[in-house]
Amino acid sequence: MKRVLSLILVVTMIVSMAPVLAAGGNVESFWFAHMDSEWNNVGPKAVKGFSMTFRGEVLAVELSDFSNVRLTRDGVEVAVELGKDIKRSVNTYENGQETYFVIPFSKAYTEPGVYKLYATYQGVEIETYAQPVEGPLSDTPADPETLEHVWAGYTRMNNRYNLILAAGLSSVQFNFRGKQDVLRLEDLTELKVLRNSFEAPFSLDPNLLYRSTYYSERMGDIEYTDFHIYMKKEFTDPGVYKLTGKYRGKAFESEELVVILQAQLDLLDTAHYWAAEPLSRALAYGLVPDDISVDFSVNATRAEFCRMAVRSLEAKTGKGISEILTSRGKTAEAVFTDTSDPDILAAAALGIVNGMGGGIFAPNAKIERQQAAVLLKNLCDVIGIEAPGMSVTRFSDDAQIASWAHEAVNFVRSAGIMSGDGMRFLPKDMLSREQSAIVLANVLKTS
Repeated sequence: MKRVLSLILVVTMIVSMAPVLAAGGNVESFWFAHMDSEWNNVGPKAVKGFSMTFRGEVLAVELSDFSNVRLTRDGVEVAVELGKDIKRSVNTYENGQETYFVIPFSKAYTEPGVYKLYATYQGVEIETYAQPVEGPLSDTPADPETLEHVWAGYTRMNNRYNLILAAGLSSVQFNFRGKQDVLRLEDLTELKVLRNSFEAPFSLDPNLLYRSTYYSERMGDIEYTDFHIYMKKEFTDPGVYKLTGKYRGKAFESEELVVILQAQLDLLDTAHYWAAEPLSRALAYGLVPDDISVDFSVNATRAEFCRMAVRSLEAKTGKGISEILTSRGKTAEAVFTDTSDPDILAAAALGIVNGMGGGIFAPNAKIERQQAAVLLKNLCDVIGIEAPGMSVTRFSDDAQIASWAHEAVNFVRSAGIMSGDGMRFLPKDMLSREQSAIVLANVLKTS
């Protein structure tokens, strides 16, 4: 998208999916076509051609392949002639390639109205969706009652899990119903960027505010208007981001955006496919030490779970563990004979872990699910998290849960932090590294 130094850039793109096409030449791989327009700061000021997209790599499109080319404005046919300077580009994706051709008109059409192109390509009828060219916009601000969604704008990271993962948070996008003309920055109040639930300073760039519209042929009018505003500086630190604020008095909140590093994305290769999404959040929160993240497939030790629990506490409070201890009048003392790990001692001082008895912590032992449940409840007690509507455990293997773990299992289940396989809790099964990171990330999602 071309950036212009103006308050608003209007962008309207209309895409048409192609019909099923008969075999023969390039027509076999034809996918869809849309209008090619020219923009200024108040809207699309002209239609100047159309583009065609093909699956795979296609070498050429010839003007002789087209016949019965018709262009209409507001349903009335206007004279049109195709130009000769056809542009070609190829994009390569993880799943293949796409080839784009832009076929120009011999002149641009600037008169306001709704344009649509019809043509025959290699014997097959094609058409684009309608493309409006708007006239001058008014100074009327967008109606807050029509605000539908607010999205965090980002640079997407391609990944085999088809997850929305970002390399950075760069903008905010407002989606309104119907045709809206102007969004004024002074109408945005209490605007905040939250990283891991804590406010991060930022500012918007008034010179990089763009407007786009979606025209609905079914409605015969503009169905949605988007305003896209870039930040002066992109957020690239890993974390879970959210935008909150008010537009002309109406409160809004964006969906969360997970920002991670490429090196963190590569770590997901050792995890199960189902775990990729929640595990990416754990990595973004910074819960997993480097020596643990090298292999998520193995079972976690009691020491590893404790280290991740301390990181979860730090992420939830926004404070380092030393500051947390000091603020609570606690000291990490050597209470175990088999470990001097500072995270374990800090967790013990806070009452998150108690050991196995007799001064033994057993740091290298694998952690059982019921043991993890107790640590999770203790962690939540330190943070101040309560489980609403806590109910009695009803698992088919309820009798196998140790008496000292029953309350904790009830808590983590009611709080949505930890569950079983549907019917069973599997209390004596071991918790893997990926499962440990996920349940600790769930603590951060709990208020």
